[in-house]
Amino acid sequence: MSDSDTPFSDYETRFEKQVGSIQPGQYGRFNNRLVKRLSAHEFIEQTGHYEACGNELLVAIENGETLSEQLIVKIRTIEANLILEKSEYLP
Repeated sequence: MSDSDTPFSDYETRFEKQVGSIQPGQYGRFNNRLVKRLSAHEFIEQTGHYEACGNELLVAIENGETLSEQLIVKIRTIEANLILEKSEYLP
């Protein structure tokens, strides 16, 4: 797998296209939100949080539990941080 095929390189491509060319640690706008350009380490951390929150949401749905608005907001925030235009977990 080449560097251009990694999730982080995909993120960097999305960031450049959707937000612009800024350095890691600087902020830009994406979908009317202020987002920080993540380093590779921060990206891996955010991806882990996203998967954990998504799994928590899926378990709640399977168990017929009331969905936490706080969890949904957290997922949407992480999606913005990862420059995701389509959610893996929410409509």
